[in-house]
Amino acid sequence: MQETRLDTARIRAARGVIDPIFLDTPLYRCEALEPDLGCTVSIKLETANPVRSFKARGTEVVASLLAGHGSRAVVCASAGNLGQALAWSGRGRGLDVAVVASRFAPAAKLDRIRALDARLELVDGDFDMARERAAAVARYDGIRLVEDSLDIETCEGAATIGLELVDTVPSFDAVLIALGGGHWPPVWVMW
Repeated sequence: MQETRLDTARIRAARGVIDPIFLDTPLYRCEALEPDLGCTVSIKLETANPVRSFKARGTEVVASLLAGHGSRAVVCASAGNLGQALAWSGRGRGLDVAVVASRFAPAAKLDRIRALDARLELVDGDFDMARERAAAVARYDGIRLVEDSLDIETCEGAATIGLELVDTVPSFDAVLIALGGGHWPPVWVMW
């Protein structure tokens, strides 16, 4: 069996700290794809929430842990979705959230980050430059840098989707998941 950093007990515990508005998202059968793929296809609608992304599942876990340990601030780099999610989760737990993003990120996402009371810093470069700046802010301010898909909490928060699938779908042959990381196109994983 392949080793993983993910822990089923922590994934189950994550459901207890994630705002229910992000849990138990709709699951729809997608018959249009079935003839081409030769199997039953279901799509989990992870955009039906206030930040329009599954990433809040992970930021809910991170923010809960930080607030529980007395942390007051957190920073991330974002192309939009992680920043919105962290702003939502941090605001609900009294954390000062800083988001570093490219000034070329979608304006609607940047506006939403501001509307969620996060401090937004824009850089003139790409996502990698935003990530470097966020890391510098974390070092200088002595605060937690949240890196989607690298931090185990973001992964285990997102993995709660899998628990919902197991509880909903009687059986499946494969699961295809788009992983984050602030870039396009997404990285796809299938098992």
